[in-house]
Amino acid sequence: MDLPEWRRKIRDLYLAGPPEVIPDRFFDNTYDFPRVTIRPSVYLIAATPRSGSHYLGHLLFATKQLGAPLEYISLYGYRRWQQIVGSEDPVTVLSEIMARRTSPSGWFGVKTHWSQLLNIGRFEIPREMLDFRRIIWIRRCDKIAQAVSFAIAMQTGAWTNFHEAMREPIYDYQAIADCADAIKHTEFEWAQFIRRTSVPHLSLFYEDIRGKEVETVTHILDWFGLPPMDVPISVSLQKQATEINAEWKDRFLHDMRQQ
Repeated sequence: MDLPEWRRKIRDLYLAGPPEVIPDRFFDNTYDFPRVTIRPSVYLIAATPRSGSHYLGHLLFATKQLGAPLEYISLYGYRRWQQIVGSEDPVTVLSEIMARRTSPSGWFGVKTHWSQLLNIGRFEIPREMLDFRRIIWIRRCDKIAQAVSFAIAMQTGAWTNFHEAMREPIYDYQAIADCADAIKHTEFEWAQFIRRTSVPHLSLFYEDIRGKEVETVTHILDWFGLPPMDVPISVSLQKQATEINAEWKDRFLHDMRQQ
């Protein structure tokens, strides 16, 4: 089946950028908990690129009560886990991930973008293994800033501060416009998905989390029926935006008015 035009454009932007490199820390014991043998309760972080989902995931990991919600079913991430586990059997692979990344509370989190959610079928992962009990939907209010960040990340390959930039970004009006269009379409897909399901969901915006991390985490833990944190939040993931992001946003808005 032919890809929609917006997905084709984003695919081409990805392919034009540096090859994806996922830091080893996402696969070693950095995010491990004591092994569990029980089937965990699973929750989903529904995200769009550059929505602050990695930051939210690290905040939730810091609570030690909500697992380590990373991108376990992304194409490259899942293939890497297959290599680590030494199996292509989806039950074996996902069971090993869950054994390592489920917190003592019994919760296991997985963060996905819309296209990654479709990998459940692609990898033949049994639906019952990812029977979501909660959905956290994270978005950004400032869609232009998000699109700028998306375009920069695809050019540099630096998706978090754990990645090293592989090249200098070059301003491209059309690339930013295509990124904004992709964000609009994937948010629509998530909205439809959430509307169709009866799973409880919590809607958050990145701008409301920054500077209110303690309040956000406290609210989420309460929503999950978990006790509040009794230690300070410590997150190693840092904000990546620089003056380039602000310059590109201003330039894009100027160029857009000229269209």
